[in-house]
Amino acid sequence: MTIDQLVQMARRIHDTERWHLGASSTRDTRNAFWARVIGCAHHGHAIYNPTPDAQWHLKKADAMRPQTDDVATSMPSRDHWDCIPGAGADGYYFAAAAHGPLPAGQIVYPPPVPDGVKPAPAPSSVTYPGDATFDALGVALWSDYALAQQAPNPLMARWFGRVIFDHVHGGLSMDASIAKHRQTWRSVLNLPKE
Repeated sequence: MTIDQLVQMARRIHDTERWHLGASSTRDTRNAFWARVIGCAHHGHAIYNPTPDAQWHLKKADAMRPQTDDVATSMPSRDHWDCIPGAGADGYYFAAAAHGPLPAGQIVYPPPVPDGVKPAPAPSSVTYPGDATFDALGVALWSDYALAQQAPNPLMARWFGRVIFDHVHGGLSMDASIAKHRQTWRSVLNLPKE
């Protein structure tokens, strides 16, 4: 997940869950929001971010101070960005402002698992031919559903079935079949062609 994608996800969470981070908000509210955002990036989330990205962390200036309410830190580089200019004031907005690596004394730590996130089950120790291809199909499908702000649903299985059908019976390679059906499901989700 890039910093721009993280900021876009923060905006989606803000708008969908109706957070308010302006002048009438408290530091605790802003910290809870930001911990949720970084938690959804780090641990993944079925709607906002189906692919966990453990590089994203919270930070605080030192052990005596609370977490910052709008700083995303990438590990292991310690590069950090302010992501909500004006947080705590009316007129705040979402944009990433890079500040380079954090000084050594600042504390960086993984976020808590946010509400509504279940840890991913451990993968089976048995592997099958094609697992990597189906994993790639799953990442594309879940990412597009998240981008369209659609929760995973039982109809998603149709896309797997159609990809397999065209590969087995239509003579398409798996990559070609995924590409063909991805354009169709993106159209159904009102997303632009890729």
